[in-house]
Amino acid sequence: MIRGRHIAAKSTPYEARRPGASKTLLIIGDSTGVGTGAARPQESIAGRIAEEFKDVNIINLSRNGAIQDARKLGVSDNIIKDVSVKAGQFLADKVCPATKE
Repeated sequence: MIRGRHIAAKSTPYEARRPGASKTLLIIGDSTGVGTGAARPQESIAGRIAEEFKDVNIINLSRNGAIQDARKLGVSDNIIKDVSVKAGQFLADKVCPATKE
């Protein structure tokens, strides 16, 4: 547990502010959004999205423990799951749509 806290404390959410970007992606979430455990912020999910989409600003408001904090505020697991699924579907449809062949 102490090692996990140490890793979390060292993690920094990846952001990319690009002049002239045509779109902005807001990332919200917990340790997955932060990139906890990635060797470098660029290797996190946010960093990988930024690498793939050079014309997108990445604003990352994720923080470790966000889901636990939501639960403490009374947000149910069903709501957390519903929001996660909708966000994932939005990304699949609007941000990273499949290439038609």
